[in-house]
Amino acid sequence: MRLYLVLALLCVQTAAGQYVSRRAAAGGGGTTYDTLSMQIANTYADQQMYAAGSVVLNGESSTGDSYVGEYGANADYMGAFQFTFPSAIAAGKTIQSAVLSLYGWDTYNLGSGLVCAVWISDSATVADWTSNNHVMTKPDLPSWCTQTTVACVTYPATRAAGVLWPSSGTMNGVWSTTGWNASPDIKTLIQHLVDTYGGIASGAKIRVWFGSHAILNAGTEVGFRDYAYTTKADAPKLTIIAQH
Repeated sequence: MRLYLVLALLCVQTAAGQYVSRRAAAGGGGTTYDTLSMQIANTYADQQMYAAGSVVLNGESSTGDSYVGEYGANADYMGAFQFTFPSAIAAGKTIQSAVLSLYGWDTYNLGSGLVCAVWISDSATVADWTSNNHVMTKPDLPSWCTQTTVACVTYPATRAAGVLWPSSGTMNGVWSTTGWNASPDIKTLIQHLVDTYGGIASGAKIRVWFGSHAILNAGTEVGFRDYAYTTKADAPKLTIIAQH
């Protein structure tokens, strides 16, 4: 006897930069998964944070050229990306995978040993940034949070506990400057939100953070494109595969 597995695929665009596709075994058997594809679609949704804690929305040069890492001793740069969920993930569902993708364009002094990490704002939804120069916290630096109307807590709560990127080694020889860079699986971050807040609602906004895993007191950076860059297709992306 031969058994054949047939997959049914449904793909729906819910808004600019947001897609949901669904796959399931034919006949109703097996587990059904949703793929939520999100991409930054406005200039307020991705940010670079300077060492002093101020946020800029259009990259370091106002043209969408952004960096994370360090530039000078203890001068810490981070990226933050706000994604809007095109559909809900219900309470109790399992996240199969989650990947942050950034289009690389530059590196600086990667021989110094830069290791990056990813965190998430620990909130059911986050407030919008609507202008430059908001003052925000960074992971493990709560004293920098002077604006109480914006979520200041990350998961994990410390810099050292973030999901490593790359998962082993350093960024040297890993970061592409001419294409997409895919993070290691960050499903534990999304699963935390699902488990802590009873699922994630359709239209909820989450903020994903990207920066140095440890301060090296050395100038070392990777560059990525944000939405302000001319090619909007190069804006940051988040892809989640979740149990339906």
